[in-house]
Amino acid sequence: MTRPTLKDIAALADLSVASVSMALRNSPNVSRGTIARVKEIAHSLGYRPDPTLSALATYRKRLNGAPITAALALITNWRDKEKWITHPNPRLFVARATERAAELGYSLQHFWAREGGITPRRFNQILQARGIRGVLLAPPEHPADELELEWDRYSVMCLERPGRIGPFDFVEPDQYHAIALCWEHLQARGYRRPGLVVDEYFTARWGHRWEAAHGQLQLQHCPRSQRVPTLVVTEQRPVDQIRSWLRKHQADAVINRSLSFAAAVTTEGLSIPGDLGYVSLNTDADRPDASGITQRFDLLGQLAIDQLHRRLLTSQRGPGQIAVGTQVCGSWRDGTTLPDARLSAGDHHDRATVRSGLRDRVTQVA
Repeated sequence: MTRPTLKDIAALADLSVASVSMALRNSPNVSRGTIARVKEIAHSLGYRPDPTLSALATYRKRLNGAPITAALALITNWRDKEKWITHPNPRLFVARATERAAELGYSLQHFWAREGGITPRRFNQILQARGIRGVLLAPPEHPADELELEWDRYSVMCLERPGRIGPFDFVEPDQYHAIALCWEHLQARGYRRPGLVVDEYFTARWGHRWEAAHGQLQLQHCPRSQRVPTLVVTEQRPVDQIRSWLRKHQADAVINRSLSFAAAVTTEGLSIPGDLGYVSLNTDADRPDASGITQRFDLLGQLAIDQLHRRLLTSQRGPGQIAVGTQVCGSWRDGTTLPDARLSAGDHHDRATVRSGLRDRVTQVA
């Protein structure tokens, strides 16, 4: 059976071969009605692009220099223009994304969707006037936040899973793997009662994957009597919540992603690592000597640009049928906050006595 060609589709659609090719690539220079009609004819004929010819066309574009010389938009929608991009992890993400974009022939420009109280319609007009076709979308400040754009005009890649805006592809850290890696090092160093402390804000952002992984690993490795309940720290008196949890459950190490944990430990009169092993879930935004997970936001920045580039080359615009995600495993950083806990029985007794005395003394003062 003869393989259907672009020429066959063009004859039935009464279009040129070039117009058919652009329609099948979702070119913005072809009307949506024509694109739909061409694709319907292609489907009825059983047309499939030749992967060898597609690869050759891409190769020829690269030989002619940068495949696309244009601006990409990094869009943030936080209440403060600089708040997201000045955090430690986003700084790494933006730096590598900007560098990778330049390697591929793009410039990466920051657009704040709330600039001057701008309306969504005007914001779309600005993006169009700047020739923006590719969008790198920063995560929302809060999960319920929404951003209105004419999405069908843009190729889109999200950092973190998209919320209500639609099924767009995304890149994000593998947070389940992060907890598993923490446990691997905790167990290797002899810790038996690790606890997890996370701010409520972070649990919502990461879909409770930290708590899910920690709970599963506790079931696998800890007798019921040694399982320390996870503390999700709320906004009201967070230091007091953590102090109470430390006294009640006596974890021998803590996996932490709470911004109030350091203050709570200091107020409680404990030391790290003298009284408590400490593992950070984000070493780039923690104390400089922290042991724990480096989340590789630099690599996420590179992958986000690479995948956005591929979408631009194939004219994939707007949301897809489902969101397809790429997760990046973090790496372990060996700091000074998680020493080997395999001590002699006497050392264990001395440490427990000191912590018990501190707890009783602070309780009496309180």
